[in-house]
Amino acid sequence: MVNGCDDETASILSDLIRNAERDGSLSHGLFRLPAYVSGLKSGKINGKGKPEV
Repeated sequence: MVNGCDDETASILSDLIRNAERDGSLSHGLFRLPAYVSGLKSGKINGKGKPEV
């Protein structure tokens, strides 16, 4: 939660980044990590948000 992301969201995000790297979709893998962290730190991204259906 150092950068404002809860454990569940961090786990999902890490899986997505890993899978993107594995699958060769590099533009959606580690390349995006600095932008995610920056968005979390600035408050533009809510790392604790829960979607409602």
